[in-house]
Amino acid sequence: MRTETLRIRIEPDLKQHAEAVFKELGISNSEAVRMYYRWVVAGGGLPFDAKVPNIETMRAILAEPEERTYGSFSEIRKDADV
Repeated sequence: MRTETLRIRIEPDLKQHAEAVFKELGISNSEAVRMYYRWVVAGGGLPFDAKVPNIETMRAILAEPEERTYGSFSEIRKDADV
């Protein structure tokens, strides 16, 4: 079967961690990418939900996290209105 070369740019740490997973699975980088492509073709899309977040979600993602501390679980429930 004829093949083509695929070149991508990826962060070194991500590549290293992914290669460790592939090694545990007993597959090469090329086999992992082929499996991913086959999954995309067979499923007609990405093998996970890829959604553009709405404006409220984006604001929450970009907002400075507010650090909170609690003295008890009941305080957490009260803060969460549960």
